[in-house]
Amino acid sequence: MCGCFTITVPAAEIAELLGLPELPAQFTARYNVAPTQMVLAACLTPDGQREALFLKMGPGTALGR
Repeated sequence: MCGCFTITVPAAEIAELLGLPELPAQFTARYNVAPTQMVLAACLTPDGQREALFLKMGPGTALGR
């Protein structure tokens, strides 16, 4: 099993779910998100604010522990 997934929810709904004011312009719906690709993540800054980042998904990365 490779751990692929899809992103079909509108960007505004994802931003609301993650507590972000908006998502980066380069965010798009995707139908085959696979390991080694960059995926959207919501992270906390040192001052406690949420920010949107793209992180690499897969083994040996923060998202693939």
